[in-house]
Amino acid sequence: CQSVDPDEYIKDPPAMPPHLGLSLLNQPPKRDQGVIMSVPNHSTLYHSYVCRALPEGLSAVGMTCRFRGKYVTTVYYSPAPAQ
Repeated sequence: CQSVDPDEYIKDPPAMPPHLGLSLLNQPPKRDQGVIMSVPNHSTLYHSYVCRALPEGLSAVGMTCRFRGKYVTTVYYSPAPAQ
């Protein structure tokens, strides 16, 4: 068993795992796809995504789920809370 360098414990954790940025909501559809979206990455399933940078003071929460061979992405929009 290798010993762990003590300096590893004082490093800051990453802000967000990079694979969570692969959400379908963060990727524009390709022009030749029409309305069909690509198959989501398995690591992004069942994670909630929050976007507060929408116009007109809106915020959005989205989640992609799988049921058998189909994927469903649900997005909820609401007024952004006062800062």
